[in-house]
Formats: sequence, C-alpha cells, structure tokens
Amino acid sequence: MSRKKKRMLEENALLARAYDLILNKETAEDERIKLVEFKNAVEDRKDFELQTMKLARGLRLLALSKFNNKKNLSPEVGKLYMDISSTGFF
Repeated sequence: MSRKKKRMLEENALLARAYDLILNKETAEDERIKLVEFKNAVEDRKDFELQTMKLARGLRLLALSKFNNKKNLSPEVGKLYMDISSTGFF
C-alpha cells in the first residue's frame, strides 16, 4: 500500500471517529462543538493535519478547564485525544 493511500485511510478513520463521537450521547456539548468544528473544516477541504492539531489543542485546553473543575473529558473523547496526540498525526 502506498504511503499516500495509507495516510488517506488514517485520515478517513479519524474523521469517522469524530462523526461517531458527535453522535455519541456521552459526548459533552463542549466536546461536541470542538468535534463539529473539526469535521466542518475538514469537509471544507482545509489542511487535515492543521485541523487535527487544532482539534488536539482545543481538546487539551478543554481537558485542562474540566480538570480545574474536577471533571474529565468523556471517556471516548479522551481516548481520541490520546490517540491523536501520540500517533504522529502531527
């Protein structure tokens, strides 16, 4: 499989996860807003890597804000954040 095709499959998988989390009842509204912003930007053909970095930054800031209030990201959004911040999407 070519490198470009592999990258495209990874991008499609990440976008599919974002869609699923947008629809997930356990996703908090503030998390959903970040995910919708990501989805819309990617659908508008904006740079995928840049949008992924913005999503990670937004989720990181949201997690810090929630931590200050003794809360956490929803479990699946937390997993997504860990995956995009550690898998080399940047």
